Order: sequence, then structure tokens, then C-alpha cells
Amino acid sequence: MTSASFFRWKAVSFAAIIALFILAPPQAEAQRIVAGTVTDALTDTPIADAVVTVKYSDQEIGRGTTDSEGHYRVPLSAPLSTANQGPVSMSLFVSDGSHKDRIVPLQVVNGHALEPTYDVGLLIPAIASCSSASKHSVIVGHFLPPVDHAYLELSEHVAKVLDFSLNVELQKVHLDKSLQPDFEPCNEANLKIPRLGKNFARAVRADAFVAGNVGSGEPYTVTTDVSDAFELFDRPESTVSRNVDIDNPAVAILKPETHAAVLGSVAAGLAAKDCENALAVISVARRIVKDAPEYLSVLQHKCQDQLPNIGLLGSNP
Repeated sequence: MTSASFFRWKAVSFAAIIALFILAPPQAEAQRIVAGTVTDALTDTPIADAVVTVKYSDQEIGRGTTDSEGHYRVPLSAPLSTANQGPVSMSLFVSDGSHKDRIVPLQVVNGHALEPTYDVGLLIPAIASCSSASKHSVIVGHFLPPVDHAYLELSEHVAKVLDFSLNVELQKVHLDKSLQPDFEPCNEANLKIPRLGKNFARAVRADAFVAGNVGSGEPYTVTTDVSDAFELFDRPESTVSRNVDIDNPAVAILKPETHAAVLGSVAAGLAAKDCENALAVISVARRIVKDAPEYLSVLQHKCQDQLPNIGLLGSNP
């Protein structure tokens, strides 16, 4: 290679490298994307044309719209952090006009979102008000009233029945009050498809969702469907309790299987971080019901494996 050829080759190579840096998007810019999927929290149906807005200190720094499959990608327009900064807290605002608006916290580190995706479930306004602020809660939804009785407060009465029956038992195993479930009535939660109860419980941040119907005659026959947020049951646990004095929650008693299903849901909620107290709740459920359902045994063994020396329940099957 002649001297002239060598210098021409170096000039072309240098120009190519410069062009590569100019044309290629900066890595930080490529990372400044917030993405995810927006769905109906009850049915898991994708929501199209929802508006997704990212805000930092009340300033809009990105906006996008979901496609037909509910997916969104929002480019962020401002530098968000440097390598020397910690996480930057932001807010994701989601609205579609027919569901209740939702605000989701997100964090950005070194110019990109901390999580790979931010999926958001929306509820219709009628049932979004049922969302729980408690650490552990059971939402008691709509109960179909007897045909001969214009009962308007069934969910409230059933919630009181469960509260009187179960929290007294949980106190006997010294479960801290902060871990005892709140039984919250929400008559607006009238699900037409019972199997959606688990989605509803998850969406409103409850351990369980209870609904059903009350038959004619006094004392009443009460059918309860218990759904949990943790896939403890394949389908709602349905039981029929007879001779229930629902007008007097302090003495009304539902079937042990109903109590076991509710307590199992509460235990499942505890088990993620606190197996010791989850086992205490399971011990109450096993004492209440004559034949322990399989889901209680599965959850018990799972927790005992994590706490092999707890010895709380011995070797019960």
C-alpha cells in the first residue's frame, strides 16, 4: 500500500466511524422509554386508546396511547438522572374515559425505567371504590336478597358475621391486630361471573372476595362464594349455610367451610412474607373445619418447608 493509499484509507475509516456515532441513537436516549400493557383488571381484556402520561414533579415529560392490544410505549423527553444519582420517582397516569383513572408510581435510574414493563389494570368506577387500604382485608360484595325481602344491607351484615366469628378466633392465637383482616362491605361489587372474583380481589388489593345470595324464610339460608387473590382455589369455594340469623351478626354462624376458605385466603396473603403468622391462621382454620381441605394442607406444608423448626402445627397432615 502506497503512502497516499494509506492516508486515503485512514480518512475513509475515520469518516465511517464519525458517521456511525452521528447516526446511531445515544444509548441513554434509547433507554428513555416506559412501556407496558393496560387491561381491564376484572376481565384481563386489553384496553385500546387509553392515554398514558408520565409526570415528574407535576411536569409532563412523556405521553402515549395504547394500541388495539393495550400495549403502550412512552418516550421520555427530559434527562432523568445521571450515573451518580439514585432512583428518580415519577408517576404514570392512565385514563381511558370509561374506567377509573389510575396513578402508578415508577422509578427511573440512569435514564431508564427501573422495571422492564409497567402493566396497569383499570376498574370501572362502580367497583373501584371497593379498593382496600388495609394491610389484610376481605371484601364482602353483593348478596342477592330473598325474593320476599327488600334487604339493602346484606353485604354489611355478612361482613359483621365474618368479623365476629373469625377475628375472635384469631385473637386466641395472639395474631397481632395489625395482621387481623378487616371485613369491608361493598355492595357495589356485584360480579355477574363468580370466577372473576379472584381478579377482583387482586385488583382491589384484598386477600379475598366474598359474595353470594340469601334464600327466603327466617332464619335464612346463605350461599357464599369465596375467591382469593393468590390462586389458592381453582374456582370460588361455594358453601351453603342454613338457619343463619343474619339480622343478629353477633350470634349468626356460617358454615365452617366458609370460614376455612376465608382464613386460608388470609393465610396465603401472610405467607409471602410471614409464614410464622400464616401458620397460626392455618391452625385456626384447621380447628374450625372438621376435614381440612387440600388447599390448607398445601399452604401449610409450603410454610413449614420455609420454617422447618417452627413446630407450630406438628406433623398434622
